[in-house]
Amino acid sequence: HVRSRRQRQMCIRDRSKANGKEEALQEALKIDLKQNHFYHALLADLYSDIDSKKQIEHLKLALNLTKSKNNQQILLDKLKRVENGVI
Repeated sequence: HVRSRRQRQMCIRDRSKANGKEEALQEALKIDLKQNHFYHALLADLYSDIDSKKQIEHLKLALNLTKSKNNQQILLDKLKRVENGVI
């Protein structure tokens, strides 16, 4: 199940490049994996250029859910850049 969910997330991310973030965001919201840090990282990516408050909210959720120190650092760095208006 984890692998198929991850594959679906990657397909949605690819779709955002082809069909636009709004459409990909609607598809991602249908998945509803609230306890998965990859899900919230995906939503944060999709909310970029659409809603910075929701982007920050999902980055914080992803940060709180991940157990990997590497992923925590990546998410924390991204969160700082978004909060400072760098991305």
